[in-house]
Amino acid sequence: MGSVVESVIEKCASKKANIEEIKDTISKMEESPTVPLNYTEQIRKLQDSLLDLRCRSMKYNLVFTGLPSPPNENCEENLHGFLQHELGMTFRPEIGNVHRFGKPGLGGVRPVVARFLHRNDMEWILKNAYKLKGKPFGINEQFPFVSIQTKIKLFNSLVMSVLTYGSETWKTIEKDKKKLDTFQNRCLRQLLRVRWPDKI
Repeated sequence: MGSVVESVIEKCASKKANIEEIKDTISKMEESPTVPLNYTEQIRKLQDSLLDLRCRSMKYNLVFTGLPSPPNENCEENLHGFLQHELGMTFRPEIGNVHRFGKPGLGGVRPVVARFLHRNDMEWILKNAYKLKGKPFGINEQFPFVSIQTKIKLFNSLVMSVLTYGSETWKTIEKDKKKLDTFQNRCLRQLLRVRWPDKI
């Protein structure tokens, strides 16, 4: 019986020593300015820098929707043919990378993303995108995914604040209020991707 009690006492003593060691470590961490206790600010900064890097890496990317997808296609040749026939491009732009991605969109085909080596080529394509009006094709710049909460915060802080700036001095009539409400609802529907028949 004595050996059991002694082993229990030894275990308790070792546990007590471990607890004291942990307490010392915690107190040193609390006193040390190099080890932050709250990592939320660091996480936010890392998320911001990651978003910035994504934006920079997609700077020369264009997304083409509605391009037909023949079997055994060469995406780059398909894109050059599209640019020549639909936009009337007489020169051949230098493209770094072209591939299909994501889910099928218009016409059941997946969109194509192309990375252009020169900004001028990309700007020429965007300027001439009006020629696609009424056709089942689309051209957009590629941007990184931003959460809906972030979009709404940006909308409220940037768009609505500019719209209502100085509104305290306006003599608003019901017609102006309806226009502002309509604009706000339209923007929120686009941000939240809510169709017109549905309710926000």
